Amino acid sequence: MKTRCLLTALFGLWFMVAPWTVGFADHPVALWVSEGCGAVQVICSLWAFYKRAGDSLPNLLILLTGFIFAIMPFTFLPVSKGLYVTVFGMLTIVFSFRNLGSK
Repeated sequence: MKTRCLLTALFGLWFMVAPWTVGFADHPVALWVSEGCGAVQVICSLWAFYKRAGDSLPNLLILLTGFIFAIMPFTFLPVSKGLYVTVFGMLTIVFSFRNLGSK
């Protein structure tokens, strides 16, 4: 569980720099969604890392950010620019589901 929490925190950091690395910083809505949800993901991942096993609120919030990132290219971005966002969003969902079931 600790490793998955650290990975989702790293994914959150990546989401925060993705607008500039992937090249969608010129889309203001996508920029703010990526920045805001990435920050929430980092905070919740670190919260889950330091809390006891079975604490579901931070993992549910991480799951929500994963869903937002998974659908983001189909709502705010051209799909060609958002493929990386979708992949890391799906990985966030998988890791969050695994954390919800771990003790």
